[in-house]
Amino acid sequence: MSINTLNSGGITAYGPISGGSTKTEIAPIYRTYKNTGVNEAKNLIFAYMMKKIPKKLTDSVFANWLFVKLNSWSKISPTYVGSWVSSSYSTAEKKRNYHASGSLWQK
Repeated sequence: MSINTLNSGGITAYGPISGGSTKTEIAPIYRTYKNTGVNEAKNLIFAYMMKKIPKKLTDSVFANWLFVKLNSWSKISPTYVGSWVSSSYSTAEKKRNYHASGSLWQK
């Protein structure tokens, strides 16, 4: 069976390019992960690091502004995930092949 390869943004997707009819077995399911726990862990580590900075630096308005900017800059965006199952009939193999597919992206 021939294989069609699509490479987009570091993700490689494989799928059949010939072999009969293709149909969706399980409709696409899309999920959003807000990464709230990951961001809170990052904030906790950042707060711990701030405690280790000398008091002379934290008394400075500019230094505090810079630390806040660095912390907000490193915010982890939500992750979006999609998955589905399709099948296609292979005339060469005389059987139906099932394909679990998915996608992952961040804004």
